[in-house]
Amino acid sequence: MTFRDRVQRKWVAFARSLRHQSVAVLLRHAGRDPWPPMSWPTLLRQWTLKFFEHQLFCPAIGPVSEKSRHFLKSGHAKKLRTISGDWVWTWHFGSQGPRVLLVHGWSGAGTQLRSLAQSLGDQGFQVTLVDLPGHGYSHQARPGYIEMKQALLRVVEHYGQFNAVITHSYGASVVALAMTTCRIAERLVFIAPMPDLELGARITGKWLAFVPGLVDQIQEAWELRNKVSWKELSPLNFAPQFHSPLTPLMIVHDSQDFDIPLDIVQRLQSQWPGSKLRVTDGLGHMKILDSPQVQLMVKEFLADLLLPN
Repeated sequence: MTFRDRVQRKWVAFARSLRHQSVAVLLRHAGRDPWPPMSWPTLLRQWTLKFFEHQLFCPAIGPVSEKSRHFLKSGHAKKLRTISGDWVWTWHFGSQGPRVLLVHGWSGAGTQLRSLAQSLGDQGFQVTLVDLPGHGYSHQARPGYIEMKQALLRVVEHYGQFNAVITHSYGASVVALAMTTCRIAERLVFIAPMPDLELGARITGKWLAFVPGLVDQIQEAWELRNKVSWKELSPLNFAPQFHSPLTPLMIVHDSQDFDIPLDIVQRLQSQWPGSKLRVTDGLGHMKILDSPQVQLMVKEFLADLLLPN
């Protein structure tokens, strides 16, 4: 089941029931009319925006399969406390070889990268999985990109710098954001990355059947509260500062990924100095994680890490 399917099953039916004219009028007029700060139109608008912001940023958490449970039991589980006070779960596999961190995307979990983790383990790598805040077994922690960045930095603080980080979808934004704080890995692999958070929020809002302009108002309120813009948090904004020969980046994306357009990924590759883009066909957004073709690409990209120093 794709990310889109999970989100649609949970929210679209409910969101569509709220697409009546009163909500649109409230969001369109209550914010710009000269209502007092504590008047009911202003408070109702604030509550409405907060409610829909929660829907926009609420990960869809699916059940954990028996195979995934069995796989996690074979690793060493560790629960880490982040700077925000939340707990995140990690699992470490192997005791020798270069160390690779696998990072899932929004509404995902570490077990989504199970096939890739097993392939890397068979090649001689140590592998660490993480469930970011609000996801998987860390579902009780608060989700959000800033919180996810803090959690990722806490993982690196505990395990040390990794030889490589491989991430999927929105996880690439979290990894890139963490790289602006410290060099968390020697090289990076982005699989089906979302490099533009503004575009991603609008795509998600469309799936949730939000009324026109709702995501814009959620963005304005969020940026005012957090004193940082979505554009500033997007990899497209700070990609030019990275020097890829120091931290090589390989991007893998599918031409038929209907969740994240290929052209926006090509923009990321063009703005990240020295990065390279490998394009697959017919795998979509989720099947790409289990593809032997992609596993071979990753193997070739990381092969020299297995060579003796």
